[in-house]
Amino acid sequence: MRKMFILSILSVVIVFGFAKRNYLNGRFKSALTKSVNCKNCEIEFNEKNSIHITASKKSSLHSPIKKEIGIRKFLKNKILIQLIEGEGYRIDKMPYSYPFLTAKTISFIDELGMEFKTACELSNLPCRPFIITSALRTKETVNKLQKINSNAKTESTHLYGCTFDIAWSRFGYGNNPDQEMLDLLIPCLKNMQNKKKCRIKFETNQACFHITALQ
Repeated sequence: MRKMFILSILSVVIVFGFAKRNYLNGRFKSALTKSVNCKNCEIEFNEKNSIHITASKKSSLHSPIKKEIGIRKFLKNKILIQLIEGEGYRIDKMPYSYPFLTAKTISFIDELGMEFKTACELSNLPCRPFIITSALRTKETVNKLQKINSNAKTESTHLYGCTFDIAWSRFGYGNNPDQEMLDLLIPCLKNMQNKKKCRIKFETNQACFHITALQ
């Protein structure tokens, strides 16, 4: 009888614990969603994958790299350059891509980063860098990504070294959402797009701006 009573109490505690955790997780997700809003982004940045593919194939990296070892040749020839932290931006961990891009693409990122940093200064706000979440992919990493992400495409623009992704749901080093930073980044991206320097697709599922720098 006593054992049954104890088991009943434990069941209640466990159920309450799960309910509390789910409630808090729900509140956290809700707060995260409400804290950033990319108004009109799906309309402003809606260039289809086919447009990105056409642009990416004009890259100096004329054909996709099969495996990681193949990257070395393009680094040696300086067709690819390592992507490192710069003014206004930082590099995230990239489990399914490599921090390498073409020289023109890195110049584009540097220009975007400086424009974003200047926008922060003019607004009297401390700059929380935008985060680059993915860059160059090989056929091998695309295959791995497809196993966990059904949206990943075989003919990925990331294979040509001129496409990268920027997170819109988080900024800085704490990876926190920041509406003020997002509001400053959007006009910078639009300016680059208007200057015909890039193609941009707003991704909701991946919470990123999918960007192909024109070569």
